[in-house]
Amino acid sequence: MRLFSRRQAKTQAKILNDDNNNYPSNVKFAFNTKAHLVEKPQPYPPIKNGLVCTVVFLDGENVNFEVDRKALGRDLYDKVIIHTKLIESDYFGLQFTDTHNVEQWLDATKSIKKQRKTGPPYTFRFRVKFYTSDPRNLHEELTRYLFVLQLKDDIRTGKLDCPSGSDVELTALSMQGK
Repeated sequence: MRLFSRRQAKTQAKILNDDNNNYPSNVKFAFNTKAHLVEKPQPYPPIKNGLVCTVVFLDGENVNFEVDRKALGRDLYDKVIIHTKLIESDYFGLQFTDTHNVEQWLDATKSIKKQRKTGPPYTFRFRVKFYTSDPRNLHEELTRYLFVLQLKDDIRTGKLDCPSGSDVELTALSMQGK
């Protein structure tokens, strides 16, 4: 194995980091001491005057989204929908708990900072906002899956009452779906 001199390594690194190459702009390269080419991920530059909003999804996943300081609720919601690749997005919304421990829905037309009096961190929960009267209206499998996760959580936390006897049937149906 041939080791590069420092000058050769700098020249090679400059060539590899040149903007004319076909590498994404957030990928840089470096040489370690054994002259192996190592990909070095670069963090995305932070948004000046930006907000970091954490969204907790129905499956328990936490994802941070960076939005402009003056962003509206719609801006964050659009980023969440793009992240989830959800087509039937009209049924869902972002929820947060206000200073009085009351659950509120994020208003798409108002600024995030005006709605969230406390923070950072700004934490939101991705939840079902509107239930359909007929489950056959849900065409996408992902939408149906998210509805099931929401219903499970609502039954578990006591937000929805489950009549005795129905709990066994619901558990069996849930197991069949997996």
